[in-house]
Amino acid sequence: RAAGYKVYRSKTKSGKYKLVKTINKASGLTFTESMPKGSKVWYYKVCAFEKPKKGKRLSGNYSSAVKVKAK
Repeated sequence: RAAGYKVYRSKTKSGKYKLVKTINKASGLTFTESMPKGSKVWYYKVCAFEKPKKGKRLSGNYSSAVKVKAK
């Protein structure tokens, strides 16, 4: 079971993704943010993680990229 999720953002679908939010399951599964300046389109990916075991946090695969357009 996932202990939480990491949300990553990039300006391009195949570009470098930057971690923008870590969501612990206890805090809920909702993520919202104001669109960052400098672009009207952003791409997001999500990765689940488990509770640390022996000092190591285990992460799953990244989701497919999702395109988000500013209104």
